[in-house]
Amino acid sequence: MLIFASSEQLYILQSCDDFLVDGTFKALGYQNRYQEDAKFAHNINKIAAVAFIPPCDVLHAYSRLALDLDDDYQHILNYFEDTYIGPLRPNNARRQPTFSIEFWYMHTRTTQSSMLLLMLEKTFGFITAKLRFLGTLS
Repeated sequence: MLIFASSEQLYILQSCDDFLVDGTFKALGYQNRYQEDAKFAHNINKIAAVAFIPPCDVLHAYSRLALDLDDDYQHILNYFEDTYIGPLRPNNARRQPTFSIEFWYMHTRTTQSSMLLLMLEKTFGFITAKLRFLGTLS
């Protein structure tokens, strides 16, 4: 699975010691394993990273992830599906999840925040250059 993010967002994700979305993994009894098993933690982070995928791609990304992870993650995947994706019915339609995708996804918020930061950086750079030109800032 590929996640597209700015280098700043990737740095934040990589530098996090704890990536426990809402206490889910502690409540499910996986906190110790998450803290002690690097591979397990990495795969859990993949599940949590679904929040940063565009909403129209969430179901596909979750399906791919569920196929890629082995049986050790099935309990967590079931919980994630029931709570955030919506369980499949026999007719392949999904039931409503506890929290809709629109409620928890972060893609738009992070991309909008990145654009705001970029605009602020450009504005600050322009003001700094203008002040230097006017001799106000040395």
